[in-house]
Amino acid sequence: MITDINRIKEELKGFSQIEFPYNINKGCLVKYLTIKDNNEYFYLGGTFLRYGNDSLILTNSNQTWAVKKYIKDKVGNILYRSKFFVPNDDSVDSKEVKELKSIIKTQQNIIDKLAERLKQMS
Repeated sequence: MITDINRIKEELKGFSQIEFPYNINKGCLVKYLTIKDNNEYFYLGGTFLRYGNDSLILTNSNQTWAVKKYIKDKVGNILYRSKFFVPNDDSVDSKEVKELKSIIKTQQNIIDKLAERLKQMS
């Protein structure tokens, strides 16, 4: 549990807050802010395993736990929303995105070669 705002800011460099619904990839590092004993605390989190009942299931080496997305009253009204953070997507491309970028690059090379040939013909 971390409460020092400067330490929290340092820990969140390179991370972005997410809003639900959000598709978190299995194995993605997730940090979070949530309430415990009526105080808000920041946690370094763990790697995402799966979604549970209104919660995220995280793991860190040999420990697995659930973090509630919402704190609700007995009637079901949301009193508090936990805040979740994942690494920025800017620096990490998924395998699929890398493959698509490669295809685009190859297609652009073909277009450039065809345009050059058309130039030479005219």
